[in-house]
Amino acid sequence: MRSAARVGGFTIVELLVAVTVLAIGVLAVAS
Repeated sequence: MRSAARVGGFTIVELLVAVTVLAIGVLAVAS
């Protein structure tokens, strides 16, 4: 499972998690 594509040192899963956390944070601030 370590064959995940790496983008800028981050795996796709890590990017998805980061984007999700950022989106939740933005929504929390904007609400």
